[in-house]
Parts: sequence; structure tokens; C-alpha cells
Amino acid sequence: MRMQTLVTISFSHYCEKARWALDLAGKPYREQGNLPLFHFLPVGLATRGASDKQGDSVSTALSTPVLITGSGKRICDSTRILCHVSEGSDLHVDAESLEMDRKFSDVLGPHTRRYGYHFLLSDPKLLRRFFWSLGNKRQAAAAVVMRPIFERAMRKALRINAKSAERSKLKVREVAAEVEALLADGRSYLCGNRFGAADLSFAALLAPSLLLTRAEGYGSEFPSMEQAGGEVAEFAREMRDRRAGEFVLSMYENHRSPSAAVA
Repeated sequence: MRMQTLVTISFSHYCEKARWALDLAGKPYREQGNLPLFHFLPVGLATRGASDKQGDSVSTALSTPVLITGSGKRICDSTRILCHVSEGSDLHVDAESLEMDRKFSDVLGPHTRRYGYHFLLSDPKLLRRFFWSLGNKRQAAAAVVMRPIFERAMRKALRINAKSAERSKLKVREVAAEVEALLADGRSYLCGNRFGAADLSFAALLAPSLLLTRAEGYGSEFPSMEQAGGEVAEFAREMRDRRAGEFVLSMYENHRSPSAAVA
């Protein structure tokens, strides 16, 4: 049986959700990491002949992540991958946790993504430095050369502008407040008394707003606080100081298993 392959946008929080589930299950895989827009061809090739290429309401047929199993089955969408690999793992998955996961995927995920991309695209030097740090030098070089085209395409695809980014920032705060209300009774997890799909999903999808680091458990890179600076770093510090941010950090510290990825 072949090694599993996970096709990703390497720093994507949706891909981190799938990567975390795979790592927690201890199921070896190879990650094929890409930059945004450059992922279209690998995803298209990976999903040829797949019957259902679109997962949640905010994804398309060319969205990441895509898991190619050892038997050749193609699984699109982070939640479907999570459910697939959770069988036999310590991750708790039930109807309640999946309902919460879906809300995080449909609401929190798009808004953390939009807010982060707005500021990344607004700073050409930061964008260039960040893309070069991710390892795919060929795609990074192409993105730098085509930066104006790349930026226009990303802003159009994700409806990114200053006003939408500000609305997304408010939405992230709103979802964080809802989670904090759940945690107010002293519970350790969002659903039941075990680490589950809701906890993993919330932690992965809020991670960009905290500028979580590899040292803290994130499976890829974000710009550091020092590199981002200004409003982005200020917002990251705000989110880290909130109960929701503390919860994310604790989930990573206590439940983010070492990577099962094979080089």
C-alpha cells in the first residue's frame, strides 16, 4: 500500500486541521505543500475522477486539503479527513462536536483567513519574506514576480479589502466570545470531557489570529510577531490574552502530537 499524501496550502489553517488529525492518529503521510493559487494544479490532479470534490460551504472543487489514502481514495475537505482518520484514534467525534466543528469551519475559518491575507497582501516585503520561508522556492519566486497579479487574484477570490478585513476581525472576536461563554463554567473541553473535533477545529482555525509558532505546535509557519508588527501583532497579543486564546494554546500544548509526516 502506498504512503498517504496530503495536498495542502502549507500554512492554511484548514490544512492544519487535517494535518493535526493525521498526526494525532499517528498515520504516516507525505505532505505536498503549495502556495495559494499554485495549489490549483496539484489539487486538480489529485482529485481527478473523485465523485465529491467540494466539502464545506466555503470550499470549492479546487480547495485544500486533499488526502490521497494508501488505497488511492481521495478525501476532500478538512472535516471529512478528520472523520476518516479519527477511527481508532483518541480524538472524540460525535454529532455535537461535528456540529460545532462545522460552525467553526463555515464562520471562523473564512474570517481568520480574510483578516490575515489582507495584511499579508498589503505588505510586499512581508509577503516575499514569508513565502520564501515556506520551502517551495519555485512557487515563491513565481509569486514574487507576479505579485500584482497574485494580489488582485487573491483579493477578488476571497473578497478581501480594508472594510471586509475589519468586519472579519470583529467576527473573530464574536466567535471567540461565544467559545468563552461555553468555557465560563470551568469545562476543560467544548463538548464532553474529552478532547474532540470541536476543540481541534477551534484551535486550528483560530491559530492564525494568534500568529501561532512551530515551537508552540503549529504544523507550518506564520510571520512572527516582530515581522508582522503593527495592528496584526497587536491583535495577536489581544487574542492570546483572551480566554479563547489561552484555550487554543492549551489544546496545542496538551494535544498536538508530533508530526507523522514523512520527508
